[in-house]
Amino acid sequence: MSSCSNEFNSTIGGLNEHSAVMGKIDRRKATKEDYEKNGLKSIGRILIVTADGKHVANVCTAVQVELEIVLASSHCLADANDKSKYTSNIIMFELGINGDVDTAIHRTRLSYYDAKKDLGLDKELTPYQAGESISKDWTLLEMDNPKFGVPWMEVWHYEDFEELKKLKLKVAGYSPAFSDGNHITIQENCRFRDTIEKNVYTHDCDTSGTDSGAPLYTCDPKGKCIIHAINQGPKMHIPADSTFAETSNKTGHKYYKDPDGEDTVHHRVNRAVGVGAFYPAFKKIASW
Repeated sequence: MSSCSNEFNSTIGGLNEHSAVMGKIDRRKATKEDYEKNGLKSIGRILIVTADGKHVANVCTAVQVELEIVLASSHCLADANDKSKYTSNIIMFELGINGDVDTAIHRTRLSYYDAKKDLGLDKELTPYQAGESISKDWTLLEMDNPKFGVPWMEVWHYEDFEELKKLKLKVAGYSPAFSDGNHITIQENCRFRDTIEKNVYTHDCDTSGTDSGAPLYTCDPKGKCIIHAINQGPKMHIPADSTFAETSNKTGHKYYKDPDGEDTVHHRVNRAVGVGAFYPAFKKIASW
């Protein structure tokens, strides 16, 4: 659990309006051991590249969930000029970078699945937009050139949120708020807190810009990892039906009661899309 604080921790210059940190920052740079035991070989970053090879942006974090399947937040791939459509630019996935892009485990181009034919959906997928259900903010992409031998995270669907709340989660991603954007950072022992709507949870893991799509997951001692949700991003307002306390202090911070009865300060509600939102579509294309 993060220690309590009455001020937002701004010791890292990258923290901004896209950040959600509970108390002190608990994200740290990943180690070699993390790659072996904490699932980092399956976590990468998405880049948007134009047809002429011009790099547009390091957009978001994403995670490999099968030999050829990558899970990402849909809003990360919206067209710059029309947010209701997916970008037509090239989508690249760089897997397993930690400090130097030349150390990447694998790079590949990603392609969209056909929502009806491949995923069994009744309509085409479009990027999530403000005002829509957050449970829509996911997409599955196909690796054009998958790499054999790289372990992926398993996708399990838990119906009981009370069981999910008991999990000690990990989160990892490429946010420059916690490093330079080329180092993957990880936090352990954070937790789901609440349910906003079906398949949309709040959590207390530290996240910031480009952590959209970062997996919230658990691993066993042998390094087998299971994804339970992907980070969606912070929200300034606490939902009326949430169990988060509505009290604020003079600096405008919001509080919630943790399971031990301790007041913990935060600025924003951090949200995640649960596996249940995309599990039926994933099952259509999974190899098992």
